[in-house]
Amino acid sequence: MRVVTYNVLATRYIRRDYYPRVEQRFLDPAWRHPALVDAVGALGADHDLICLQEVEREVFEAIEARLAPHFVGALAMKGRSKPDGAALFARRETLELETPEPLYYADNSGHLAQIAIVRAVADQRALAVANTHLRWDPPRTARADKLGVAQIEQLLDTREQRAPGCAAWLVCGDLNAAPGSDVVTTLEQRGLHCVHAGSGAATCNANARLQLIDHLFVSAALDATPIMPPAIEAETPLPSGEQPSDHLPLSAELHFASD
Repeated sequence: MRVVTYNVLATRYIRRDYYPRVEQRFLDPAWRHPALVDAVGALGADHDLICLQEVEREVFEAIEARLAPHFVGALAMKGRSKPDGAALFARRETLELETPEPLYYADNSGHLAQIAIVRAVADQRALAVANTHLRWDPPRTARADKLGVAQIEQLLDTREQRAPGCAAWLVCGDLNAAPGSDVVTTLEQRGLHCVHAGSGAATCNANARLQLIDHLFVSAALDATPIMPPAIEAETPLPSGEQPSDHLPLSAELHFASD
């Protein structure tokens, strides 16, 4: 199955001064929202599972309408009256999506993981999916004080409770953490593999710094082949006429390891 994670950039979080290289029209929701629907619709042409972050309800509804009838979708809104959430879309022809459940992190930030079981239509094998957007921690924050680390540890600690006996796990999303960070190291120490490790992929360029902070992590029960995102430079404007978010989608081909 082909999977993708994509932070679509909630309009409520856009400030003009954050995007000095971007033309104003590409920040305008009147242009950007239809462009996002087109972009995710294009992903729907060759993906089986689509995991989105920073999804506002009206954007979710528009994407859901575009992907119908081939995909079933679910939205989990953040807490504390935040304007966005996480969304999953599963292709009906290849996957059965069991009702996702939100895991709200204990720090009372409103951030969450959207956790679901998807089953392959062909043989009913189960894949547990955790789609999340972790908190960003300022540089030099001590590990013990990092909210992102506490959040990912809470998510990993609930795996058996949320998906008893399921060996195949996909943890994905905007982790606000680069390779080698405490968040990424925690995932690796807990037995998950970063699909794009060492690939040189970059999914954003905030502050003119190329970074890989969106990730696909898989357990040993899955084999994964990374798919490289479009190449960008440090000064590439994001959003742009080609990319309606300040992140790029990140994809991989997954197979159960026994295949």
